[in-house]
Amino acid sequence: MRLLFVLSLSLLAFGCSSKEGKPCPADGSCGDELRCEPVTETCQSVCGKPADCKKGLTCDEKEGVCFSERVRREEIQCRTSESCKLSGLCSAVDGECKASKDEDCAESEGCKRYGSCSAVDGECKPTKDEHCAETSQCKKYGLCSAADGACRPKATKDEDCAETERCKKSGWCSAVDGACKATKDEDCAKTEGCKEFGMCSAVDGFCKATKDEHCTETEWCKDLGRCSAVDGECKPTKDEDCAKTEGCKKWGSCSMVNGICR
Repeated sequence: MRLLFVLSLSLLAFGCSSKEGKPCPADGSCGDELRCEPVTETCQSVCGKPADCKKGLTCDEKEGVCFSERVRREEIQCRTSESCKLSGLCSAVDGECKASKDEDCAESEGCKRYGSCSAVDGECKPTKDEHCAETSQCKKYGLCSAADGACRPKATKDEDCAETERCKKSGWCSAVDGACKATKDEDCAKTEGCKEFGMCSAVDGFCKATKDEHCTETEWCKDLGRCSAVDGECKPTKDEDCAKTEGCKKWGSCSMVNGICR
């Protein structure tokens, strides 16, 4: 007990505090012996002259608070960096720019694009479904739920998928195990992939080419001779497929070699 008492007196004598060097509270109050240093926004010792500060620190006499010139310089560099604007890495921590405040993350491009709006372990990450719900990823790909530090699929019903870009472009219109996938031929038949590449049939969650007649109606067949369904894709399988193409007329690519008109 006596040792603990002596240590406590020693800490007080040297002006130490459990809050010193820690982030300032929301109200900016660090206590009687400390003040919120305005640049780094950490609690530091009050001072009136340089001698009042510990070794390695300087007194900001205007603000009446001790500060480290190196740490201030690093903080300013981080706050004016591209990584701050793009990823919310605006605070200098151990010589690196890291995310320490939710508000820095919320103002970053990463929040708008990827839902990375909360500071977690020095990075900006999605922590709420509403973070993800407002992103283009949610609208395009159905990545609308925050889980494990990322925006992930949260499709509980087909309607969740039907409004996404992936449904329109890739036929991923059905909710399967929380993700959007292609399960119906009619969904695939409406896509650009069907019209352009013959991928009109739903197979294992994807739209694929399974019928020659789907391939023969595509621009790929006319331009590149890809007129036969092979392994889920439209490919040339005969010289006559290549002989009818624009590629044959323009560049002499009239023979089928290893699945390509050459």
